[in-house]
Amino acid sequence: MKLQIEKMTAENSKEFGTLLSIKEKDAAYKGDDFSFFKNLAEIEFNENIGFSLVETHMDTTVEISWLERHLSSSELIIPSDKNIVLVLGSGEKTADLSTLRALEVEVGTAFSVSRNVWHFAPISCSDTTNVFILLNQSTPDCDLEKIDCESIGLTV
Repeated sequence: MKLQIEKMTAENSKEFGTLLSIKEKDAAYKGDDFSFFKNLAEIEFNENIGFSLVETHMDTTVEISWLERHLSSSELIIPSDKNIVLVLGSGEKTADLSTLRALEVEVGTAFSVSRNVWHFAPISCSDTTNVFILLNQSTPDCDLEKIDCESIGLTV
């Protein structure tokens, strides 16, 4: 099964989290040197934040061999220099493959993945891309549920 990539919008991503973007937003402060957009989203972190980086490499086809979710924490994903694709889905005990979407996140925006949302690592749209990840410091060790999808043949 091949997922088709769609541009991420606030509407098509709302069941998975919050798109942080200044499109169609008014600046709280606008001056000659900069504009300040405050409170684009409220993201709940309940401990020290781990600031991590994923270096993702472009490939013509990416196999989605696993999916993960965090039961009690959110994850903020910020592309640094190029657009990325996030594979996101819902499901109670395991991922419901019929809900999976491949959504392209533009540079200059960010996406907050809600708790319990199944997701794959960020996928580069071109070349090597660095992606900043903010989440509770203990999440990778204590709040990570992962499932194997290799036998499904799911690709982007």
